[in-house]
Amino acid sequence: MAEIQDGAFGYISGTVGKVFETKNGQAFEIEVQGKGQYPDRWTVWSALNVAQGDRVTVKGHLSARLGTYGARTGETKHKVDRAVNGAELVAHEPVPGDTFGHANGWATANAGFPSDDSTPF
Repeated sequence: MAEIQDGAFGYISGTVGKVFETKNGQAFEIEVQGKGQYPDRWTVWSALNVAQGDRVTVKGHLSARLGTYGARTGETKHKVDRAVNGAELVAHEPVPGDTFGHANGWATANAGFPSDDSTPF
């Protein structure tokens, strides 16, 4: 029998929103939207090969913490920051027509060239 680990582990599925760099490496947002609801956003702290608009499922350690932001009126509002740590890519549907899987990366701007170190011809 496997050792029991403390933590909340699970799967998140949705559309990749923004992909960004942090001081600790790459991260991206997954937008999860049910019918008639505002999208929930989960920050995935992992350098997985995804692009904005891709549909993905990731699994990992789920966490949530209380955060704040400044509203237009100057008052402080509260929010819940949700994150997936130690994420693994379970399923990936790239943006349609994106042959390299990098909808906002260099490969799209230089169509016809590979996204790795191989020679393009």
